[in-house]
Amino acid sequence: MEALNKLIQPLKDKYLNVIPLPVIALAKDLGLQVFESKDLLDFESGTIRKENQKYIIYVNANHSPPRQRYTIAHEIGLFLMFDYKIQEKIDISKNLEAAVAPFDTKGNVDERFLEAYKFAMDILLPEYTFLEKWHSSRTLDEIARFFAVPKEIVALRANSLLTGNRKG
Repeated sequence: MEALNKLIQPLKDKYLNVIPLPVIALAKDLGLQVFESKDLLDFESGTIRKENQKYIIYVNANHSPPRQRYTIAHEIGLFLMFDYKIQEKIDISKNLEAAVAPFDTKGNVDERFLEAYKFAMDILLPEYTFLEKWHSSRTLDEIARFFAVPKEIVALRANSLLTGNRKG
């Protein structure tokens, strides 16, 4: 399933060719709020929680803006795939465990988490535009700046599109 099919048609029309994608505006259009949090540990990029009947994405305030953008896109993907499972968490500073666990009860990675990572890449680095930029650019940094994402994400996207490994 193409990840962008998760977006309703008006949002597809509004954001499909916008580079870099305004992820906070997209989140707001989906009814999500986005906040930076200094309460997240360094290895925690972000989380999505349901608080008082509203869905809120928290991103690590200490991470770079490109990393925060990718995290927001990933959390939007989780929202679209998990919204019925996101738990109520009132005090993020006292309860930092993930609102949605990335592993099932047997310790296997939940496929929806992997799909959310793919979703984030699909919306932030659309295939056609990415490949066009890949072939016309000289460095990963140049591409990362163009899409406003970390260069590690550019490398992962290139690996998935150029090697035929379409899972990432």
